[in-house]
Amino acid sequence: MTKVFRRLTSRQPDSTTTLFKNIGSLTALLICGDLVEAGVLSMPSASEWAKSISIMGKGSKEGMKACGLVKEKCSLQDFCLAFASLDKALQAELGKKEKEDMGYNIIMLEHALCKIKRIGVVFFLKHNLW
Repeated sequence: MTKVFRRLTSRQPDSTTTLFKNIGSLTALLICGDLVEAGVLSMPSASEWAKSISIMGKGSKEGMKACGLVKEKCSLQDFCLAFASLDKALQAELGKKEKEDMGYNIIMLEHALCKIKRIGVVFFLKHNLW
């Protein structure tokens, strides 16, 4: 998965232009996630997926910050550990049927974290969901 992500986001030699001009880091991550879900690529480890999320630095990383799981300027290693810990906690907390019903995996977790950022912390605090 990491090789595909790197290839999709790679740059032309001696240029700032990417090889795939219409594919940025978010689109590359989503393509990789779709390829994993389709069974074309193997499911990455939580740490491997977290590394791509952290490098990309979009909504799911902001969701981790909004939930207080990482600090604003956390290291790549700290981010990967926090993401893997969150996945481990959810794997333990959610029942088998719940995970099946929601299609839970780390790809889905990344999508959910992105939405948390969009919903905003205020909603969670206002409704005592924190």
